Amino acid sequence: MKHWLGVHIAWLLLAACVGADDAGSRPATPGTLPPLSSRPTTALKGVPVPEFSAEPATGQAIAMPSAIPLRDARSVPIASQSPQVSVQIVSAPTANAGQPTEHEIIVRNVGQHTVEGVRVEEPLPPSTRYLGGEPWANRSSNSLVWELGNLEAGAERRIRVECLSSAEGEISWQARVTFSTLCGTTVRITRPKLEVKITGPESALVGETVVYHITLANTGTGPIRRILLRDRLPAGLHHPAGELLEAEVVGLEPGESRHVTLKTTAVKTGAFEHQLEAYADESMTKVKQAGTLQNSDLESIAKTTIRIIEPALEIRVGAPKICLIKCEGLVSIEVTNPGTAAARMVRVGTRIPEGTEFVAVDEGGRYNAASRTVSWSCPTLEPGGKKVWTMKIRGVGLGPTTCTAVAVAEPGLHAKGEASFSVEGIPALSLEVIDLDDPSPVDTDAQYEIRVVNQGTCPCTGIQIVAQLPEGMELREASAPTSYKVQVGQVQFSPFAKLATKADLIYRLKVRSKAAGDLRFRVQLTCDQLQQPVFKEESSRFYRP
Repeated sequence: MKHWLGVHIAWLLLAACVGADDAGSRPATPGTLPPLSSRPTTALKGVPVPEFSAEPATGQAIAMPSAIPLRDARSVPIASQSPQVSVQIVSAPTANAGQPTEHEIIVRNVGQHTVEGVRVEEPLPPSTRYLGGEPWANRSSNSLVWELGNLEAGAERRIRVECLSSAEGEISWQARVTFSTLCGTTVRITRPKLEVKITGPESALVGETVVYHITLANTGTGPIRRILLRDRLPAGLHHPAGELLEAEVVGLEPGESRHVTLKTTAVKTGAFEHQLEAYADESMTKVKQAGTLQNSDLESIAKTTIRIIEPALEIRVGAPKICLIKCEGLVSIEVTNPGTAAARMVRVGTRIPEGTEFVAVDEGGRYNAASRTVSWSCPTLEPGGKKVWTMKIRGVGLGPTTCTAVAVAEPGLHAKGEASFSVEGIPALSLEVIDLDDPSPVDTDAQYEIRVVNQGTCPCTGIQIVAQLPEGMELREASAPTSYKVQVGQVQFSPFAKLATKADLIYRLKVRSKAAGDLRFRVQLTCDQLQQPVFKEESSRFYRP
């Protein structure tokens, strides 16, 4: 009876690899993405939340939180293999020297995956010769080798070995099994692509709120985890946070977009280019370190232009330098818009100057007798536009006066202009010379009366009388409103300071003539208001008794 001893030797080989898509893979534990910079994530650096907000895919506006959570890493499946192969040798417990003996090697795949390149190697003990078997063994040095190829899960291979030992004693059969296993996974290589767009008004008024709509889109095939928005405001726009605005925004899936709203204020006229930059993921770190674009799919620039305009208002009042009393004068009011935008709801008003009275106003003007004001209006005054209104006044009171006009318009425009002029009268002096004793004997006293009357509409100043005595006549005495002095053949009176309207001056001269005949007494009148002197002669006859 033969006794068989079963010897079981188990070989366990473990191999693991990451990334398999097949059965038996397990997900990796999600990790936390490292921060892109040491600076904490904020919705908008230094900017109040209402000024910078995002919209979900539904289009409903929401306020960006003070800290935006960034996207977690995707769970990545891990491919793994745990191959298990057993080997068993079955042989008789004893054998005779010099006689053939057999044993069997049993190789089983007790794991769940196919193993490849199964190789069995069994060293030949000393004084032992290989006779054959099934399958036939290859010889390698002092070992028997069998290349079994692939072994499916649950399969087994049996090797029959026939040998002959010529020496007495114990021999040991040891089979070494080696194999390889394949662990694999499929990785889809994607390329995210960041695009940013900015839209806003083409023009705005100084002081207006300028709203920009920013669209972030991932037009690539891979996800974007985080996005940095950087906005360099041009000189014409203002934001409470300063000229450089930054915000970190949660990432985007392929094909996903997000909307952000930015509010600024127009503060300076001119044409300006507005540039917005966006950086994603690794590009964020690079730009924070280098401060420049790297020109990759994870960076994008959007530009827009805006023309900031502002209306302006100027007013000029035109009036004659002199308005004669009881005469009419024309006052013009010119309003212009030297700005770059239209002035709306233009209104102009003026008060009738002191010393004048209202006569008429041009079409469109309105006169209010109770307030002595005239007003005009214009719905719109375009950039570079001009509007001229006129009114007539009449001088009624002497003296200097001023015409002031004020113009207002939307938005918040104000202008003031004025013109000074004088209301003056017309000078008109009457000169009369009368000989009170005509005819008169020689060597006797005779009297002349000189009378000056202001018949004009304004006072006259600096009135001066000079009497020219004919040859042979001499002054005996004089009565006058001013002092006088006598020169050869002439009596010169000092100027009279001011003669009011309708007032008169009387000069009386007592003379004596030594010559007989028709003598001519001549008087000259000058004043500040007359450009030429006035002359008057009186003929008197002196005789000898």
